[in-house]
Amino acid sequence: MTTQIARPRAQADPWVPLDYWVGANHRETADTATLVLLSRGEQIRPFLPGQFAMLYVFGVGEIPISISGDPAAEDGLELTIRGVGAVSDALLHAPVGTPVGVRGPFGTGWHLDVPAGADLLLVAGGIGLAPLRPALLHALAHRRRYGRIVLVAGAKTPAKLLFTNELAALAARADVELVVTVDRATDGWTGNVGLVTKPLAEIDLFPEWTAALLCGPEPMMVRDRAVRALPARPAAGVPGRPGRALPGRRRTARDPGAVMSPPTLAVWKFTSCDGCQLTLLDCEDELLTLAETVHISHFLEATSHTEPGPYDVSIVEGSVSTPDELERIRWIREQSRTLIVIGACATSGGIQALRNFGDIDEFRSLVYAQPQHIAALATSTPISAHVPVDYELRGCPIDKRQLLEVLTAFLAGRKPDLPDTSVCTECKRAGITCVMVAHGTPCLGPVTHAGCGALCPAYRRGCFGCFGPMRQPNVPALLAQLRRCGMSEDELTRVFRTFNVTTFHLEETAHVAPG
Repeated sequence: MTTQIARPRAQADPWVPLDYWVGANHRETADTATLVLLSRGEQIRPFLPGQFAMLYVFGVGEIPISISGDPAAEDGLELTIRGVGAVSDALLHAPVGTPVGVRGPFGTGWHLDVPAGADLLLVAGGIGLAPLRPALLHALAHRRRYGRIVLVAGAKTPAKLLFTNELAALAARADVELVVTVDRATDGWTGNVGLVTKPLAEIDLFPEWTAALLCGPEPMMVRDRAVRALPARPAAGVPGRPGRALPGRRRTARDPGAVMSPPTLAVWKFTSCDGCQLTLLDCEDELLTLAETVHISHFLEATSHTEPGPYDVSIVEGSVSTPDELERIRWIREQSRTLIVIGACATSGGIQALRNFGDIDEFRSLVYAQPQHIAALATSTPISAHVPVDYELRGCPIDKRQLLEVLTAFLAGRKPDLPDTSVCTECKRAGITCVMVAHGTPCLGPVTHAGCGALCPAYRRGCFGCFGPMRQPNVPALLAQLRRCGMSEDELTRVFRTFNVTTFHLEETAHVAPG
């Protein structure tokens, strides 16, 4: 027997923003609100508990937000938002009627197709209750399918608790076990005090008959590592030798002779769009496996919890484009045994390096009302221009399979097994017809580093050079072919000045007339 998560409706393209508007804005806490978004026409696809949507605020930006509403609801999309930045603050204070672009759903959700009668444990820390709420609403709607339903919800203080009216209603139900706790009690609080993980030791559950869903800050997840998540996904496949686990696994007190600490990992952001860091987060199941192998000491994209160095491995995304970043990358290099830089920004300066060919003062005066407050270097440069780098991973964004391979290789003490050829070889292996030969489509594939899986040529589009130049590219031969495809000298200059403008510029300046 399976349960229906949501009623079927038209399958909208999840990558295309749809027109929604704020139908209601319910304040949960001082810095958190639940928005009810209503569609002006086409709705996003039905979602699974645990999935998220991309919300776009016009004129401000776009962010991912977990869906917190009922998966079976036909009208109204509920999302709970905590104000921590420009876009989330705009959503937090959005009045009724505010237009919002919505894409999705994205992410791997929970199907909740557990054996009939199995117990369900939900552990939520802080804002983590919002992503778990759809699973709870679904379980309550199909109450007879489950045995015990146990919800453990925690927050820093009573004022930070979410969905307080719903928690009060759950406390009154005889078929739900609710435990609410806070880290720090305030005047008038008579409930539990302590971390959300503390009550787990007092709950009598059979692990082999319990599906557990957990969501919260990293310290909570580390303490809950003995509780295994809902077994609805296959085992994570991380590159390595068949039949062997990742080396360097975090030892526990039960392991005989366990004295070694896991290697420490730090992830740093410089001038960039965050896309390569999001690729690491998009690893999902593989990231959980990785988290058991290394100790993440600094990764602000994932958690506000940080620890001082030194670090065994540091991953850097972004280019050096401000005086502060120039000092910071030197400090990070001193604190890191191994330094891996990821993405076009970190390996070549990124698309923002287009300013290297212009006047930075002129740009500042045209873009900013008060340019004197903008601290920026005259150029945007790769990390390797300032400190020694142990490994570079190309791409805009990087490929997550390559990222996992690099991390696994460094943990195992071996050389990463990554291609060092052009995109053309990927087209040949995949049986993709050459778009330049067959259709006369301009393509940078012959001189671009492999790694994307020939994504653009697979859709009959020319390669745009996202992964930068391959080793010893034959640019003059490609330029001749691009001219035969009808490209002008100005178009030739522009096609090389995109994601990897500085590295491609070194290759093409001697062969292309000035643009």
